[in-house]
Amino acid sequence: MLNSRILIRCCCIAFSTLLFILSSCSSPVRVLDYWTSEDFRDYSKKSFVVAVKADDPANRQLFEDRIADKMDNGRIEAITSYTVLPDQVITNLDEFLNSNQSLLDSLGIRGVVFAAVKNVIISDKPGEQASEKQKQDPENSPLSRTYVLESRIIDLKRSPDNQLVGVNLVSITDPTSADKLVSRYSKVVSKHFKKSPSNE
Repeated sequence: MLNSRILIRCCCIAFSTLLFILSSCSSPVRVLDYWTSEDFRDYSKKSFVVAVKADDPANRQLFEDRIADKMDNGRIEAITSYTVLPDQVITNLDEFLNSNQSLLDSLGIRGVVFAAVKNVIISDKPGEQASEKQKQDPENSPLSRTYVLESRIIDLKRSPDNQLVGVNLVSITDPTSADKLVSRYSKVVSKHFKKSPSNE
């Protein structure tokens, strides 16, 4: 469906891990990469499925709901994947598109927003060094964790080699709460749809 240039290379880090580690220190969200295609369409009134890679259904639902809420501002109809594919385990973008193409077509879906944790960087916090025992107890460890999250926006009506229309890469270090993390991340994802440089 998609050529090798736009396949997601995600490590096997699930959103459940992201929600489990909630350290005491807070750091702003950093946008590492943000790209929108020059001919990004005006997707007003179009339907997009939000799909999140997660090994825990509850975490998948949390992230999909929040991203969809930010997108569904009266212009975009955002549909969470868990409502139409509740039993499917999402592993990667290419497989999701290939295995659900008929369903997406029947629902009149224009595109897909796919999100996943791409990497987790673990390091000692400044002035602290974790013991081996502390490393086995993440909640009480002085280790710092930076989560790198990636989202890709796919326009299914375009040619296979040209379906990628938006990408963002965001890092969050030592999030203080799942709610704040999801809220900030979803704002970055939904920002793409506030731009409408060309018409259909």
